[in-house]
Amino acid sequence: MNPIHDNEDGKIALQWSWREFRHLIFAGLFGCLAIALVALASRLLGEPAALLTREPQRALNGPYYAGSFSNLGGLVWFGAAAILSFAASVKPLNRGALILAALVTWAMGLDDVFMLHDEVYPKLYLHERVVSALYFGAIGMIFLRYYRQLSRSTLVGIAVTVFFWVLSVVLDLFLRGFGQLPEDGSKFIGLVVWAAAWTRQAYDDMTKLARPST
Repeated sequence: MNPIHDNEDGKIALQWSWREFRHLIFAGLFGCLAIALVALASRLLGEPAALLTREPQRALNGPYYAGSFSNLGGLVWFGAAAILSFAASVKPLNRGALILAALVTWAMGLDDVFMLHDEVYPKLYLHERVVSALYFGAIGMIFLRYYRQLSRSTLVGIAVTVFFWVLSVVLDLFLRGFGQLPEDGSKFIGLVVWAAAWTRQAYDDMTKLARPST
């Protein structure tokens, strides 16, 4: 609501504006869109909607702790992506690196949680190795394009992340005899280092705006 002066009695009246509530409107529309997509997917797949809306453990009759490590990774993915998206929306930051990092984090998080590289991308003729190359290429572009703007800890964090993610790929492709935990563990270490590095970078960039200029 925007304050306007009433010339007759000197009181301040409040004028309603849709812009004041647009974030709530967009949130409601997003919720409705998500429900509509669930209904459409249920119809196209021939599966009950409950299979899409309930927790996987309930829907598949698994123990409550099934997939807990994977779920933890999803929380880290989307937490980091949300922080980066918020920081990237702040002006007048140099937002190029934050925007690209946010896009990469959202893309990889959605891929990881919904298994897009296993089930969806192959149907679009995108092999898993091609998708991995695109992710690493985007990370390399961020590193080379914005290394002067990034802190040393962020650059080191990116390098450590790439090392563990490459290790995870190598374990998946060539060393499966070691079991699933080393592969997923390497990927998780890379993920938390990536999230920590970029969260700190976003914090440092935003605090610069609050410092008085000299």
